[in-house]
Amino acid sequence: MILKPLEVRGAFFMPNLVLKKVILPKYNERFMTPEEMQKAIIKNLPEKTGKSLEEWLLIAKSLETTNQKELVQKLKTEYGLGHFQASTIIKFIV
Repeated sequence: MILKPLEVRGAFFMPNLVLKKVILPKYNERFMTPEEMQKAIIKNLPEKTGKSLEEWLLIAKSLETTNQKELVQKLKTEYGLGHFQASTIIKFIV
């Protein structure tokens, strides 16, 4: 049996095609809370970057700026950190 698309108001539909209903999990089953995400980032820093949070705090404190946005940008550009990694580190300085 060959299905032919059916045009209705400029959109095409397949008349004999049954689509499965997608059931999304509840919010707390699928996504981490911000606190859980922060803990995960801190836990994974040594594995992903080779340095612990304490080492990153020393590096961030040694940079020549106290502006939070500039600190995040420097960690991203000079050390190759991701945005959320850099932001998480800076949260512990400010």
